[in-house]
Amino acid sequence: MPRSGKYIIFFTMLLVNTFCTNRLEKPCCDDVSLYFPISTNDFFLYEKYHKQYNTDGSIIYDTTDLKVITGIPYSDNVGETVFPLYYYSKPKNSVEWIELKTIAVKVQNGVLIINDNAKQLVKLSVPIVNNHTWDVNVFNTDEADEFKIINLGDSFQSFTGTLTVLQEDNQDYFLQLDQRKEVFAQYIGMVYSEKKLINYCTENNCFGQQVIDSGYEEIMVLIEKGKE
Repeated sequence: MPRSGKYIIFFTMLLVNTFCTNRLEKPCCDDVSLYFPISTNDFFLYEKYHKQYNTDGSIIYDTTDLKVITGIPYSDNVGETVFPLYYYSKPKNSVEWIELKTIAVKVQNGVLIINDNAKQLVKLSVPIVNNHTWDVNVFNTDEADEFKIINLGDSFQSFTGTLTVLQEDNQDYFLQLDQRKEVFAQYIGMVYSEKKLINYCTENNCFGQQVIDSGYEEIMVLIEKGKE
């Protein structure tokens, strides 16, 4: 887990948080844009930490920078405003960015929808209240997968007025541990992401002993937001 001292606290963020203190105490229940504001030329710079468990027992650590840039909006086939998000990555201490992918994002009828590789996913949905759940796959053909809002209005690291989207919390320490969550801050967007998928040994001599067979852990932290 990265030390909190590594995270950059932006002066503009502090101004927003000071100015909006009263609003942050009363989280809005009907506007996902409050937690995912979209504007052309916004950029988000994340630090991503990846820990890979291999079947041969080796562990590989990797730290990269991930940059997300908001492009020029356009209208989709139903007349909704859509923003492209361009994803770039580079190894730590490198200067050359590598293009990873482009996804599309829009807010429609109170839900935040992303289109990633031709699959529509609902990342956030109204009402913005604790324990509200929804099916992330309601607009595609995959089986239902329930997301839930928790910790609404809490502070998270240096960010105030946040909510957490709990995507998976399968605490199976015998077969497979699967935990995923994202944290969104008011007026900023996604500030933290955590994924953990661990496959445990199921052989007779190690079953139930939490011996890791394979898997990964990944943490992504926002370190800067600004304009290109």
